[in-house]
Amino acid sequence: MVFEKLETITEIEVQYTTCSCLAIHAGKSAAYSIVDQSIIKIGGVPVIPGSSLKGALRSIIESILSESGVDVCIPEASIPKQIKQRRNVEEYARDLGRLPPCNQIKGDVCPVCKLFGAASLSGRAVFLDARPESIIVPIKRTHVAIRRDTNAQSDGSLMELEAVDKETFYYFPKLINI
Repeated sequence: MVFEKLETITEIEVQYTTCSCLAIHAGKSAAYSIVDQSIIKIGGVPVIPGSSLKGALRSIIESILSESGVDVCIPEASIPKQIKQRRNVEEYARDLGRLPPCNQIKGDVCPVCKLFGAASLSGRAVFLDARPESIIVPIKRTHVAIRRDTNAQSDGSLMELEAVDKETFYYFPKLINI
């Protein structure tokens, strides 16, 4: 087991605005809910989970570094099960222009996994939930599913979803990089 000395903690406060409706759902809603899928709330306040922010930022950084010629891995969790069963993981990663998943035991850790972590490695960045700057009331959006074969509405597919309206200000309390 490796123990590193903590030398620096950097806290970054971020503010951003939603450019369109935002809906990060908590899964199936309770039976008594008036909407089919409600957004994630803490204390009744719609939040953007830190894990969602971390995943989105990780994906962007992976793409930027990969396009810039930096070798980055494909995370184990993003390899589809059927690919793992059918093909060699190294071959799949090579086809995507990536390294196979990082392995801390072998000492193979790409820069993205050093910051965000991997299956066998703790990351250095911690992301807290983002909260709205003021009290907001979620909006309800009605959607229908479209059948791919007929391009018509699928029977019984009318659903109501909760979302946060565009131009909502959120603040991301701290990005802690250790």
